[in-house]
Amino acid sequence: MVKRAVYLIIFSFLISLLSACTDHDYTDIHFHEFPISYRQYDRTPWEMLEIEPFATAYEKILEDFPSDQYIDPFISDIFVVSSGNRFVTTRQGNFIFMVGCKPHCCTETRLFILFDPESKRVWSNVFDFGVTGKFDLWLGNPDEKTRKLILKLESMISGI
Repeated sequence: MVKRAVYLIIFSFLISLLSACTDHDYTDIHFHEFPISYRQYDRTPWEMLEIEPFATAYEKILEDFPSDQYIDPFISDIFVVSSGNRFVTTRQGNFIFMVGCKPHCCTETRLFILFDPESKRVWSNVFDFGVTGKFDLWLGNPDEKTRKLILKLESMISGI
């Protein structure tokens, strides 16, 4: 009986250690000033549509939007209330993170966009927790690791 308890404790410890190691990618996240090589992205989210690689990639992910739903201009034109883009470094690379809320609905509807300037890929999460209930839409087909990164970034800036 004691042996079984010891094995259970060791097993639990190993599982928690493994979990901590896999989350390490999401604890080594830092916001920085834009370095010179990334300065062109130091703007507001809607101004990013003037940058060709981003605009092309963003238009492509909008194709993921459900055909039976209206694409609000706050999403398609990135017409959001925002404090500006953020430069993020992680173990996964360098990213531009954009956050905005729907005008006059900031407490209910938010748009989160992650752009990888190296691969020219964009991923987005549209989150609405308004009167119609929770709505959570992923665009750009992010893999599990990218989803976790966006969710972690969302939680880090939730007070902003």
